[in-house]
Amino acid sequence: MKQIRQDEIEIIISNAQKPKSISNSSYPLNDLDDRVFEILTYSIFKKRLIAERAFKKRFDDVILMQGVGEKGMDSILVKNGKIASVVQCKKYKTNLSDKIILAELIKFSLHVLSNSTEFALENNFTYFLATSTGFTGKSNLLPNSLNN
Repeated sequence: MKQIRQDEIEIIISNAQKPKSISNSSYPLNDLDDRVFEILTYSIFKKRLIAERAFKKRFDDVILMQGVGEKGMDSILVKNGKIASVVQCKKYKTNLSDKIILAELIKFSLHVLSNSTEFALENNFTYFLATSTGFTGKSNLLPNSLNN
């Protein structure tokens, strides 16, 4: 798994086209380049790791992955050298449906099963799904139904 270095992130950000923000409306996340959206999401998790005590206890670091062939892992959160959580970014023009989410979960689960030694599955492993839009009504029920 290849990770992106901080200097590479800075180059991507400096070369990125910035979308125009309009007063009294949501930030236009869909106008971001896919990679820039992944970097924004990574940056949010990086700040959480610095600011939130509970997050610091669960994870040692957050790493932005290369972006190609990362098997649904745009960023990973590690603990003791193992993947303790993943962040997958989905930038769609419409809300994510339950079918899209389930397909992504199945693909990721198959990856975990075939590479289980890379993952710290015993300590409350979490799969974060970040979207530029939102979720359809039915898909909002998925997290609770999967936890039961």
